[in-house]
Amino acid sequence: MSAGGAHFEVIRNDAGLTVTPARRLTVGKSVIANKAAIYFQAVQLELQIQDRLDRAREERSNSESLEELEAFKHSVAALRTACE
Repeated sequence: MSAGGAHFEVIRNDAGLTVTPARRLTVGKSVIANKAAIYFQAVQLELQIQDRLDRAREERSNSESLEELEAFKHSVAALRTACE
């Protein structure tokens, strides 16, 4: 939640609601610093998933859920797109 440029964290506990300033995480800085590496890894993972999907379709395999692999591939593609 944010207001006037400040970010707040709302926590529900037994006493009701507590509103405190949100902690700044170093995760965002790490992602920005490693954006190219994350992009490269996402592309590699996306290609590996596509290869597995292609092989499963060629084998006409019903042993694994292709829908789950497709959903995972779309999630990886979204991550890759976010890094562009």
